[in-house]
Amino acid sequence: MTAPGAEKVVIVGAGPAGIRAAERLVQAGVKPIVIDEGTKAGGQIYRRPPRGFVRSPEQLYGPEARKAVALHTVFDRMIAAGQIDYHPQSSVMTIADHFLQALTPAGRKDFTYDRLILATGAMDRLAPIPGWQAPGVYSLGAAQ
Repeated sequence: MTAPGAEKVVIVGAGPAGIRAAERLVQAGVKPIVIDEGTKAGGQIYRRPPRGFVRSPEQLYGPEARKAVALHTVFDRMIAAGQIDYHPQSSVMTIADHFLQALTPAGRKDFTYDRLILATGAMDRLAPIPGWQAPGVYSLGAAQ
């Protein structure tokens, strides 16, 4: 997709923000490189279940089911069409001077880029239990 001389874009993270960034770039004719630690795109919020899992999207994602399914569908279409260069189960180790190193299942891989999008965040969805707002109580996200 990316024409010779076109910008090379790396997206770190394949959660909602990373997927939507990839989608916009593809629409603009850019083939981004997407690097993600997960085995499947979706991030923490819309994490995909393992094969053979029997719960419906509504049971997994609640009122967000339509959003989750839409994101998964968009990402799967981009992969099937060869519109993105996807590297799952990969951790970024070093970023400097338009150069990035990642640890992939096949070992270290080096990437160069013109633009870098860091889409690494997630939000906590807390279940209110007694004491959840007390001083000194932190969520897992805050503990990171």
